Amino acid sequence: MLKLYTRADDENMLKMFDAMPDNITLRTLQNCTDEALRLYEVIDKFEPDQNAKVSIWHGAKEPNMKKALEKLRRAFPAAEDKPFEGMGHGDIIGHPEIMAAEIKKFMER
Repeated sequence: MLKLYTRADDENMLKMFDAMPDNITLRTLQNCTDEALRLYEVIDKFEPDQNAKVSIWHGAKEPNMKKALEKLRRAFPAAEDKPFEGMGHGDIIGHPEIMAAEIKKFMER
């Protein structure tokens, strides 16, 4: 059912389904989507924070990041942009070794 509800038309999206619990409901998926989209409204109300330590992680092949990056950079002017080459939306989740290394690098800066 989730495959019908989401864009399960590519290998990367199918890999993300493997990480989901078997008992996830469409309501849970909708709640997650709604909360993620709410960020677009909320972030416009943030006062710019020059001192916030922020790294914006995204797949280099993500088609919808331009708008999100603009909003995030306004709120966090010193944020670093960290695109992951060859990856799309959420693909980094399937590479825990890369995530762990990047988190460590970020925290040590």
